[in-house]
Amino acid sequence: MMITSGCCGSSPNRWWGSNSTTGSSFRKSTASSIITGWRRTSCPILRRPARGLQTRNTAESIRTDLGTNGMNYRENKDQVLSAIIARLKSLPAGSRECSAGLFRDVFPEEPMPEFKDFFDLNYALHIQAEKAGLYLDSTHHFNMEEGLPFYLDFIVSPLKPVISFDVVKYSESNWPGLPEELTIDLRNKTVAYLASDSDDREHPAAHKCTAPEWDEIADLVAGCRFDQWEESYVEPVLDGTSWKIDLQKGCKVVKASSGSNGYPNCWRMFSELKVNCKNVIKQGE
Repeated sequence: MMITSGCCGSSPNRWWGSNSTTGSSFRKSTASSIITGWRRTSCPILRRPARGLQTRNTAESIRTDLGTNGMNYRENKDQVLSAIIARLKSLPAGSRECSAGLFRDVFPEEPMPEFKDFFDLNYALHIQAEKAGLYLDSTHHFNMEEGLPFYLDFIVSPLKPVISFDVVKYSESNWPGLPEELTIDLRNKTVAYLASDSDDREHPAAHKCTAPEWDEIADLVAGCRFDQWEESYVEPVLDGTSWKIDLQKGCKVVKASSGSNGYPNCWRMFSELKVNCKNVIKQGE
């Protein structure tokens, strides 16, 4: 098996406040927690005034082109997405936005879409953004019990090249100990783990995954979006944790990332992947 890291690897909504493979946008939420969740959004765009002439002209030009007197998301979905994508392209890398805030920013005088339309807008926006060369990183919301996905922020950055790989090799060191190592073989559906305190450094514990085990591991690998990681993550802290990850295609390393007390946005998801791999190995012993 080979994984191509890209927008089709997992549904964007898959990672917002859920660890279910059903694609549910949130879990374990009561009606009251849903309401307070999206009201207390961290999206900065909802706490600032509408942008005025530029975005107003964008909305008005779309209405003029359509020959309508108002915006209807279902009827004008493509035009709405195009206008929001254009807004995203104007933002500096590292900007934090959310789907609801972007709609308000681009169409300040229009009523907000219905909830079910906002779910569709949020999902479609992530896919169309990648087609337009942008990556909307929302992985920091993984496994968090939060609010509605279109009110949760994502980080905007240029899309890095999509890569294919079939082996993930990870090592982590905490000074002054020996490194722990994890290998995920996507071709053979196997995982191998070497603990830092292992007495046998030549023979890591290995496990051939069952179909259900592998489905969860492959889902997490796709969700980590390794292709979008930077080459280096460094925080100026003495000692601490150093790590490195290599993506291999055959015997060739096609991408490498490393860090020292610094981590990519999706580290919570990657940590879940590590725990999952260690658990299936332990259960298979």
